[in-house]
Amino acid sequence: DWAADGDGYSADIVIDIKGVPVKIAGTKSLQPEKGGCRVEWNFDVTSGIPLLGGIIASFAGGEIEQKLEQEFKVLKSMA
Repeated sequence: DWAADGDGYSADIVIDIKGVPVKIAGTKSLQPEKGGCRVEWNFDVTSGIPLLGGIIASFAGGEIEQKLEQEFKVLKSMA
């Protein structure tokens, strides 16, 4: 759900990947800027698995970053 946040809007994000022991939670915000707007994503990626949890969380975080970059390219091409 989006909510007012200053001059823009923000939303809490929770991603659940079935079968993967990773928790992904954060926010997405949309703020006005001269000539357009700014989108910000902030996430925490964690895993409760001892020893390997950090590796799994790092991999999942990298995958999210790639997907967000692809989304940005698509949105920019539409502008």
